Amino acid sequence: MARMCAFTFRPQGAGIEKFFGSLESAILELMWAEGECSARQIYEALRDRGKRISYGATKTVLDRLVRKQILQRVADGRRFLYLARIDRATLMHRLINAMIASLRDDADSDIVTALVDEVRCLQTSGAAA
Repeated sequence: MARMCAFTFRPQGAGIEKFFGSLESAILELMWAEGECSARQIYEALRDRGKRISYGATKTVLDRLVRKQILQRVADGRRFLYLARIDRATLMHRLINAMIASLRDDADSDIVTALVDEVRCLQTSGAAA
């Protein structure tokens, strides 16, 4: 992945939903679990999991994830197959690194100091457990 995609940090989100919308997150989790899938397979899997979404909306979100360079689209006859360009752990590391870099670039160094202090507290409490 050449550059990090744009994202919005949502502290109230769970897991990957801290960085992506709920539908993008559901599609990414599905892609990491299943591997290569067609848009129709993804749509049906989401529908089977209770997501109320149209096939067109599924394709729109897939296209968005391709533009963000998270998914890759490959021609397979008359259809496209989608696969993850990056695994979950690597994507999370890159997103966290981008978030920290954006804090570091902020003129308010108190933000970075607070972040470092919190990480140290977590490490200390984790070591004591």
